[in-house]
Amino acid sequence: MPRSAIAHGSILAVVLTFGSAASAQDSGAAAALFERGLADMQAGRFDAGCPKLAESYRLDLRPGVLFTLAECEAKWGRIASALAHYDDYLRLFEAMPPAQQAAQRERATVAKEKKAALKTRVPMLTLNLSASAPAGTIVKREGTVLGAPSLGTPVPVDPGKQRISTQTPDGAVKEQEISLEEGQAKTLDLELPTPAGPPASREPAPRVAPPEVAPTPPSPTGRRPWIYAAFGLGGAGVALGAVTGILAISQKGDIEDKCDGTICTEEGKKIADDAKTLGWVSTVAFGAGAAFAAAGLVLVITEPRTRARVSVGARSVGVAGEF
Repeated sequence: MPRSAIAHGSILAVVLTFGSAASAQDSGAAAALFERGLADMQAGRFDAGCPKLAESYRLDLRPGVLFTLAECEAKWGRIASALAHYDDYLRLFEAMPPAQQAAQRERATVAKEKKAALKTRVPMLTLNLSASAPAGTIVKREGTVLGAPSLGTPVPVDPGKQRISTQTPDGAVKEQEISLEEGQAKTLDLELPTPAGPPASREPAPRVAPPEVAPTPPSPTGRRPWIYAAFGLGGAGVALGAVTGILAISQKGDIEDKCDGTICTEEGKKIADDAKTLGWVSTVAFGAGAAFAAAGLVLVITEPRTRARVSVGARSVGVAGEF
């Protein structure tokens, strides 16, 4: 096997390991969810099967699961979601090494055909927010916060009812609903909620002296996941840099055999390009690994380790400040 092909396969394997190491312990749960989701899908219970397949893919990013999820959503009528997942699958397919592409080629063909067929059926929704809306107004569609680029732009949505809410900085919320059919395009001008009024007057409650509370340091336990993640990503970055660096160096002999100075055969040029790519990946990975490791070290150094006490009347309650 040409060394360039080995290099491509090694890069993909290391990158996939780097991206999925954190979820490796969930692979068993992902497999069980996939089997149950597939059974529900084949039985026509798409409302039960599709969410299981989505959760399986979240736990273990496998291309076959993503393709099956797109198939389930297409049959369920969630054609915008299906179109997006077919597109994601095809991007993964293009990044696969030749051997893996050969195994997935039939799925890729189906995904391309389904993507082309769904494009004309997907509803498009444009949400317009008035220029008079106060800064900090939050717009949600089906519970998902929309960023500014999603407003005023037609975006694909699934057919059926879409729930839209607009929340101003004072906490007031206005909800709207719109229905779209397949292939339909609609525009919705978002209404601003009525400003929240002052609270109704009430009899003042008797004043009670507040308990004496000693200053409480922030709990360090909230930092632990970030510390572990930073050191984990740092180690993975260094590992990726080392592997790709070794692969780049190993191709030096092939380049010298197939190149005379700056003149190379076609195969020599391909090997040289691969070596440059590997060197670039190695440099970036080492830099990212060092940055994550440094961030983890800063979090460890700055982590509070004091112990505070809260006094309430004649009682005192200990608040631990250590993990």
